[in-house]
Amino acid sequence: MTHFLFLQEPPEGYTVGFEPWLFHDDKHLTIQSPLPWKRFYIVCPSQNKIVGRISFLIEKKEAMSPHKAPFGSLQCVEALPVKVIFDFLEYVMGQLQTAGVKKILIKNHPENYAPAFSAVLSTCLINLGFHVESELGMYLNVSGLFENNLNTWQSRKLRQSSHHGLVFRKLKLNEAEHIHSFILACRQERNYNLSIDLDTLLKTCEVFPDRFYLFSVYDNEKLCAASISIDVGNRILYNFISAHPRDYDSMSPVVILMKGMYNFCLDANFKQLDLGTSALFGKPNFSLLDFKMGLGGIPASKFTFSKDL
Repeated sequence: MTHFLFLQEPPEGYTVGFEPWLFHDDKHLTIQSPLPWKRFYIVCPSQNKIVGRISFLIEKKEAMSPHKAPFGSLQCVEALPVKVIFDFLEYVMGQLQTAGVKKILIKNHPENYAPAFSAVLSTCLINLGFHVESELGMYLNVSGLFENNLNTWQSRKLRQSSHHGLVFRKLKLNEAEHIHSFILACRQERNYNLSIDLDTLLKTCEVFPDRFYLFSVYDNEKLCAASISIDVGNRILYNFISAHPRDYDSMSPVVILMKGMYNFCLDANFKQLDLGTSALFGKPNFSLLDFKMGLGGIPASKFTFSKDL
């Protein structure tokens, strides 16, 4: 029987047995907060591998995974025994309680990122007494023509945008400030918040220049839609933030934006395009969900777990 150990320091000479999500990278954790992170590892001595890990930032007796990122939580190799995952979570809870933590907050990745593991992890956390909240997201499997996914309405909008002369462009990262400013203005026009400030975006792009992508749609030389997207790892591209101005609502330039991003995914060998969650003031944003479903979006839950100790 394979033996596993639970540790708070990574052993020397061990390699990570999986491709880490970007938001689990030590450099990304430092961007989220320069304060010390509390890390926990599952290791397999017979293989000299780290087979699971989770990181927490502790503030005011609350342990958060992540602190400021779309998700954190536990990541493991495939087919890790369920008992190992359950026992590890119990171990983590005990160590956090010993450290004086009074509340644990864990935000999982969307369930479509790793469906089998997500089912195991969610069940273990619920059985351990965690309270769960859910957001609904959408994603596209990247295979075949983008147009094959569209409903009649979105097909019409795509034709309309093309006939009007809207053009998709992939931009260089030195346009990040301009694109952030555009998306912020579009969000403010609709009284929505933006989840990342400019300084954090620029710093993160500087540290991970090969993981951030800027996409846009232009009407002649006028920017009318844009996306800042992230390679989160494991061949998944995440549409992190995107927007278009109200003046273009009838044109719906985001359809041609998503077509361009989808085709980029095809060329770059991404297997999924994550369209993101659709929430507004703590409730589902039904019009946005309908729009994404019209693109062929497949629903997937994203769970946040909390527990008072």
